[in-house]
Amino acid sequence: MSTLGADIRKNQWSLLVAAAAVGFGLGAITMYPSSPPIAGRAVPDATQVGLGAISTIDPCGFVSSEVLVAPGMETRWILPVELRKCHAMVGKPNDSGNGVFVNVELTNNFDLDQYRDRALTFWDWGGVHRAAGLDIHTPGISDGMLDLVYQDNRNAVVVRASWFDPTSTPDADIDVAAVAARVGDAASRAMAAGSIQHLTYPADSAASVNLCERVNPATLDTVLDVPGPRSAELSRNFCRWTIGSAPVRPTVAIRVRLEQGFVFQPSAVVNDRPTQVLTMNYPRGTETWEGCRYTTPTKVWNPWPGYQVIPGPPTPPDRGLIEMVEIRVEWPSGSAQVPLACASAGRIAEQVWPSLP
Repeated sequence: MSTLGADIRKNQWSLLVAAAAVGFGLGAITMYPSSPPIAGRAVPDATQVGLGAISTIDPCGFVSSEVLVAPGMETRWILPVELRKCHAMVGKPNDSGNGVFVNVELTNNFDLDQYRDRALTFWDWGGVHRAAGLDIHTPGISDGMLDLVYQDNRNAVVVRASWFDPTSTPDADIDVAAVAARVGDAASRAMAAGSIQHLTYPADSAASVNLCERVNPATLDTVLDVPGPRSAELSRNFCRWTIGSAPVRPTVAIRVRLEQGFVFQPSAVVNDRPTQVLTMNYPRGTETWEGCRYTTPTKVWNPWPGYQVIPGPPTPPDRGLIEMVEIRVEWPSGSAQVPLACASAGRIAEQVWPSLP
């Protein structure tokens, strides 16, 4: 396991813990699924070709226990963490502290060039393209495995699998590459057959709102006021505007996270909505970005209508998920614009928050 990979994962966990643990003057709001859910529920939508409408996809719809585990293994949990991202954990029944962590992300803006340095092996499978290789790595040491399932129209499923604890020795009996490949096979079958599951979000869900169109283009011009080629990825409840093509580049992003048992710590009120404001410093590959995040809660799902596997004892069964709408402004570390990131995110929040249910 490389030091780089260990540092990245440690920083990711530290960031999540910090987001939940920092206290603010407005006090803490505990967002537990025992709170009464807002009326309304999603229902499965009709089958659609390929990925179908990316804004309504069930992020864990094909990541089932049957897909993940091999003989002698068990599923610890399978949880949606964003509207287009699923996390899972599998391992041996007698070794609950260790196992393989799986990250599955669905996108309609896939760029294969981002992965050209991963020593990929390519092949076609059931009408879709496949590629597999190492994820974050140093020479001779693999941090994880990458399995890509993609189509010519830029629809794709990106599967990452790695040993969960970077400080422990991976179990030689667990084939991380095989775990990633099983999920890739399931994604290939679903995309080729048009059997990706979808959800219909009700009006009281932030997922039903076209968040991208709420942002004034003049505001984006002011926030991203630097030279370079501009690009945008807009699909209703996920929006990203960027400048340039480097791994870390000036970015404005809006997304809906799904949190389980999350303790929300507001530090401000924006358009009558409790809002958490958090400055961030985060690694991405070998580089680092800095910026600011504005977050506000919306709907409490209890239960979530899509696919998930809840952790068993000693963790209490907890089927609720909270929608957290996030606005993030990112700059390469050390940029002159970093001190302005929170003011920029705040201007965008003032435009987006009034549209939220």
